[in-house]
Amino acid sequence: MFPSQQDIEDFRAQFGVESVLHRLALAHLNCCGTQAAVLITPARTKAETLALAWEMVRSAARWILSRSADLPMTERYMIIVGWSQSVREFQGQIFKTGGDHAAVRAIAESEDWKAFESALLRNWEKDVFDGRVV
Repeated sequence: MFPSQQDIEDFRAQFGVESVLHRLALAHLNCCGTQAAVLITPARTKAETLALAWEMVRSAARWILSRSADLPMTERYMIIVGWSQSVREFQGQIFKTGGDHAAVRAIAESEDWKAFESALLRNWEKDVFDGRVV
């Protein structure tokens, strides 16, 4: 059953020990969902951080696609990239996106986060770049 303990360990090995991968029942949609969360630290600038965060979204999408062939077509996916707790105590999300298998494929193939601008969360940079020259 996906994700197995080995899947979780592989995900953490690739995306860091704070990352999360789990599957849950979505009763209101009568299906299951897989959630993948990757936590990062900021790059030098806001623009570099957004590029890094989007690449992590795409990498998580590719990781999911490479392991989801046996999941039903009704499966829903949520991919989140947020701040490591070492950056913000209560963390916070930068990108939050997902959908069905086709949506995850589109995310994996999209080099520019602006095509998924609605996935960028408001105030994503709050308290992270204070005092920095960006």
